[in-house]
Amino acid sequence: MRCVTYLNSRTFEIDEAMLALNVVTRSFRNLTRPLALEQTAPVLFLWGERATVLLSGVGERSLRAIPFLAGLAFIPLVWSCARHVMLTTEGAALAAATAALCPIDVAYSNFLKPYAVDATVAAGLLLLALRVVAEPHVRGRWIAIGTAAMIAPFVSTPSAFVVGGLIVGLALAPTVHKAAHSRTRFALLTAGVATCAATNFLLLQRVTAESGYMRRYWAGAFFRPPLSQMAAIIRNRAGWGVQELFLGHDAYFPLVMRLALVLAGLVGLFAIGRRVGVWAFTLLAGPVVLAVGASSLHLYPLSERTLLFAAGATVLSVVAGVEVLTAYVPDGATVARSAAFAALSLALLAPAIVNGGLQLIDMTRPDQLRTAVDELTRHVAPNEPIYIFSRDVPVWTYYTTDWRDPDTTRVQSLLSAASSTGPNSGNHPPRGHAVHDEGDSLVVRTGARTELIGVPTGMEAGALGAIQSAPDAGWATNEARRIAGEANPRIWLFFTHCHNLCDTILVDSLTAAGGHMSYRQGGLGARIYEYTR
Repeated sequence: MRCVTYLNSRTFEIDEAMLALNVVTRSFRNLTRPLALEQTAPVLFLWGERATVLLSGVGERSLRAIPFLAGLAFIPLVWSCARHVMLTTEGAALAAATAALCPIDVAYSNFLKPYAVDATVAAGLLLLALRVVAEPHVRGRWIAIGTAAMIAPFVSTPSAFVVGGLIVGLALAPTVHKAAHSRTRFALLTAGVATCAATNFLLLQRVTAESGYMRRYWAGAFFRPPLSQMAAIIRNRAGWGVQELFLGHDAYFPLVMRLALVLAGLVGLFAIGRRVGVWAFTLLAGPVVLAVGASSLHLYPLSERTLLFAAGATVLSVVAGVEVLTAYVPDGATVARSAAFAALSLALLAPAIVNGGLQLIDMTRPDQLRTAVDELTRHVAPNEPIYIFSRDVPVWTYYTTDWRDPDTTRVQSLLSAASSTGPNSGNHPPRGHAVHDEGDSLVVRTGARTELIGVPTGMEAGALGAIQSAPDAGWATNEARRIAGEANPRIWLFFTHCHNLCDTILVDSLTAAGGHMSYRQGGLGARIYEYTR
């Protein structure tokens, strides 16, 4: 499933396009500075992406290669962790199968963001910690976990929580207490990790954590008063977390299934703690507790994707819960116990299999955005201007640039225009007043081509949806004035990331002011119009 999705090379979504433009236009040194368009990612992830592009060229596959490989590595890591927390061979196999089918990890393994890397790094750190507990006298295991733990914050932002949890877990493990030199090694590990985590935060991540835009975007995803918000976050993250981890979003599953998975996870988590020790409970649950603590300080938002680092621990807990339920079958009834385990395993895996099947079917359809860009470039004449909706500038820039020989002046001009329209390429908050005579400088001229960049609608999108449901007053009139002024006598209009029919509002305003739409196409992953003055 992961390989088919990766090889299919679907076009980038807007978030991917924005990060891709940073990677392909910046040097290694400039990737250490705050990224354009309010993007953020750990520095070693960005350097890995840059190195991949330099080695294999610009494209969806090269830019998604690191998340893809991380997604593949996630599966055997979960298997190994399962064996170390004393799941049975069958339980470890079920954990690996669940990890392989995990809908949200499959999705982000083919997405240009570091979320799949977060899950894999967390699973790798958990495995290294379990290996230290198993043989704390082996010096090489301390070196491995120390090296990985110090590098991890530069690869995965939430790894700081994972490392914090494993330090507490190692401190509680009886075998570690009894091993020779364990105190010295533990002190060196703690000091090294603290130094690297602090360096990463202060030099690279602090700007993002203190960003007003990021705090506004994630408003409602921080674990802070009032109590109603805190309760809603617990309810939603638990419910939708298991939905995305085990069920997927392409098919409807009853609420009772989500509740059953949450209960199975809690039962399994406590079973692991009782069977292995409190230290194991801390290794699995501690990172999430630390993430909640950081969220209460407005430093880390809680959502399905930002909590994907806990995927491995969650899978282990749920599968342990399945084993607990199977254990209720009497010991002598071997066939009945096997049948019960098989039935529960099928119930756990079936939704993800259905979700994966629907995803594979969807991949047989044409790539609509790529088709839309090809359709537009086929129709438009070199001297005809094009209006680009403000939110679509990153996607438009990426897919209309020949990256084998890019026009860097045009790319930088488009990026500057996108940045000047407000945070995150036009994702601007409501103005609080009517739009009047805005955006006259938002024009990029390259040879005979004129690209008119749209001004923001004021319909700022956040993690929980748009702040307002319609464009700011006067937006459509202002944009119609600009479009009609550039028409020669025709102009093309390009929309993809336009919600609540703002393109229709603009088209109505244009036709009301005179002229007509001589071409419309709305079924190719984008809405394309040709306006004749």
